[in-house]
Amino acid sequence: SVAAIQQVIVAAMQRGASFRTSDKESDTSIFWRDGRFRRSDSGDYPSFKIFADEAEFLNALRQFYDVTVTRNAGPDKPTDVDAWKLILRLLDA
Repeated sequence: SVAAIQQVIVAAMQRGASFRTSDKESDTSIFWRDGRFRRSDSGDYPSFKIFADEAEFLNALRQFYDVTVTRNAGPDKPTDVDAWKLILRLLDA
């Protein structure tokens, strides 16, 4: 289920896993530190965000990876379960 996959991601991040992306304009890191989920962007548009709670973080994570999840899906959008499975595979443990 989506909730089960999300809890695997949350637990892994609380143990030190993170998400990282990089391209020619910027780098993004999404990680857990000091009891909070955080996002740090560097490059052309630097920013830093601390998420208020787990629900806000999970919503932002799904939005962040939406393009990646749907890029090669063709005319059919992937199910939420399939989208979260892909996001889990992108986790840098």
